[in-house]
Amino acid sequence: MLSVRAFILAGALLFLGARVPSFDLPHHCGGCDAWNAPREPFRIFGNSYFVGPAGLGSVLITSPRGHILLDGALPQSAPLIDANIRKLGFRTEDIRLIVNSHAHYDHAGGIAALQRISKATVAASAAGARALQDGAPTPTIRSSASDARRMRFPP
Repeated sequence: MLSVRAFILAGALLFLGARVPSFDLPHHCGGCDAWNAPREPFRIFGNSYFVGPAGLGSVLITSPRGHILLDGALPQSAPLIDANIRKLGFRTEDIRLIVNSHAHYDHAGGIAALQRISKATVAASAAGARALQDGAPTPTIRSSASDARRMRFPP
């Protein structure tokens, strides 16, 4: 759920005529809140930056020709990743490629929202691409029908 602060900010931006990015509903799991705790973004090395939440990785690689984002964490991580990119002085809209390491909800969940903001191309393995389009991990990753429902993410 969006925080009151995020809700007020979104309302103010709408009132001023700004485009407010749309974010997806959060994924609920035992560790999700801890994984999605805010963390200050930081430079890793050279032109690579950690922009994810405290418990999940999301890395921005910058370039004058456009940026690359590796993984999107949880659906509820997308606003945090977007904010962290902007804190570093970059624009999410300048991302040209989003690469998914693997199609788990905690790595792919925020990709759909970040792709809507950036209009970036999304890249993954062949099986990963099918999973991203379906919003569900590949059958080799899940072990039952209940796993499939529990592990869904925005396509």
